[in-house]
Amino acid sequence: MVADDGISLILNNLLVAIAPAGIGTEYSIPAEAITIGDGVFRDFYGVKQITIHDKVTSIGSESFKNCDSLTSIAIPDSVKSIGSGIFAGCSSLKSISLGANIESIN
Repeated sequence: MVADDGISLILNNLLVAIAPAGIGTEYSIPAEAITIGDGVFRDFYGVKQITIHDKVTSIGSESFKNCDSLTSIAIPDSVKSIGSGIFAGCSSLKSISLGANIESIN
C-alpha cells in the first residue's frame, strides 16, 4: 500500500521503500509503519532530518547508511531493536538520541 504521503510503500506495517525524489530534506515516517525495513534510506544523500514516530518498534540493518547530510536523529522509546550498520557513512551526523527501551542492537 502506498502511504498517505504518496511516496512511501508499506507492506504489513513494514516501511519497505520510499521514492527518493519525493522526500526533500525532511521526512516523517508514516503512521502506518511499525517497522523500518533494511536499507530503506540507504544512499539518500540530501535528507537532513528524519522523524520517527512513537509507534515504530524496529529499525532494520543499514536503514540510514550513507545518508551523508543527516545531522541528527531521535530514536523514540517505542523502538526495541536496531539492526547493524544503521548509521554507517553518515558523515554529518552530530547527534543521536536513543530511546530508553532498546533491547537489542545487532
